[in-house]
Amino acid sequence: MQTIDLVIIFAYLIGLFIFAIYIGRKSNLDNYLVAGRKFKTIFLVFTTLSTMVGLSTVIAAASATYSSGISFIAMATCLIMTGYVLVFLFAKKIKIFGDKFKAHTMGDFLAVRYSQRARVVGSIAIIISYFIFFAGLLLGLSQIFQIFSGTGLFWSLVFAMLGVIIYTTISGIKSDFYTDIIHFIVMMIALVIIMIPIMLIKTGGWALFSNLPNGFTNIYNFGGAGFFWFGILLGFPVFLLYMEIWQRIYASNNPKTARKIIAWSAALTIPFLLIALIVGLAARKFLPNINPDYSFLLVIKTFLPAGLLGLAIAGLIATILSTLNTTIMVISAIFTKDFYMTFINKHASDKKYLRVGRIITLCVSVVGISIAFLFPNLVELAVAANEGLIVLAPAIIGGFIWKRANEKAAFYSILIGLIILWGSYAFIGKYSFIPACIASLILYIAISLSSNQQHNNPSG
Repeated sequence: MQTIDLVIIFAYLIGLFIFAIYIGRKSNLDNYLVAGRKFKTIFLVFTTLSTMVGLSTVIAAASATYSSGISFIAMATCLIMTGYVLVFLFAKKIKIFGDKFKAHTMGDFLAVRYSQRARVVGSIAIIISYFIFFAGLLLGLSQIFQIFSGTGLFWSLVFAMLGVIIYTTISGIKSDFYTDIIHFIVMMIALVIIMIPIMLIKTGGWALFSNLPNGFTNIYNFGGAGFFWFGILLGFPVFLLYMEIWQRIYASNNPKTARKIIAWSAALTIPFLLIALIVGLAARKFLPNINPDYSFLLVIKTFLPAGLLGLAIAGLIATILSTLNTTIMVISAIFTKDFYMTFINKHASDKKYLRVGRIITLCVSVVGISIAFLFPNLVELAVAANEGLIVLAPAIIGGFIWKRANEKAAFYSILIGLIILWGSYAFIGKYSFIPACIASLILYIAISLSSNQQHNNPSG
């Protein structure tokens, strides 16, 4: 890596840090957790894309493409598009609920619709998944250092990690949203506008998609037909279970804006899926016998010239930092609102809650770094983190649309689903979500039908 690349990376990170601290210098709890609930469409589209088009879409998807061809991308595309449709249908209800009850988390919905114990078990499920997300993000940062080894890049990544922790701790989600706008612009320029044409030119254009290894055009190659179809059928609700989606809907200025955010985000996700596919296939063709997790990084190192390489790395760092600070804020919001404010100190001042939120944010970052050393595989981390959320689907979706659903149904469907999911993960790995989801759904329906009690829709 040449000096100009390091200059670009350092300039980007330093400018980002200064901007984030400036934006978040004055904050209250509502600004810290949901950005004041007044953001307009364009800003929220940028922050949604910057967060959602993160590690799993770029590096992990390229890794899976290198190993198994188009299968993972095909499944991810179906999941993402159907997931966005589901979120679009529920966005208005979530926004109305958030404004009516001054909600900050998904746990607030579980508490209002069901009970405090439903809030607790749901929040635990989210925390587990987001710590796994956190580990994957740090693994992505470490891989950048391993591929582009050198003290200059090492210190830039150290600065990036410390910087995101500091400005997220101080400024909260408001600075997260504004820095996401910068992240998105860098991502779009570096990874789409520049990289897609360069990659197609240097790898033979669309001929890249011909003469692929055996099985690479088989959509079932990643995990088999069962995993593909069960993954889509049971997995698409996971988009409705990302708490960062709820935070961005809460932060919108009205229900109409909330729906626009989702529609635009769905359309603009496609170019990032395309670049992951192109890079994964290019790596397989021109760089055989490498670690699949390194495929994206080795391709840009091989094909991009000085200057553009630095910009591309800045774009990759942008995808990771954007998702990283959002992940930190999700876990912090849960601990602050769903545990501290609910069970420990219900009557503290707004200033006290804000201070506690900052302390929790810092602690979450430290714990997340420690956990990250235990997980070695990027794709497995992305899959496991998403699967950990799926058991919430019956309680969340049913809570909005089915008046007969009750507290016991929500609590036990989440609890038993979690036990089955993580209890069987050591034995059947990524397939553990199938029995967990089926059990969760059956329990939710059966227990609800066994009671005549009805509940009002909290978003009505």
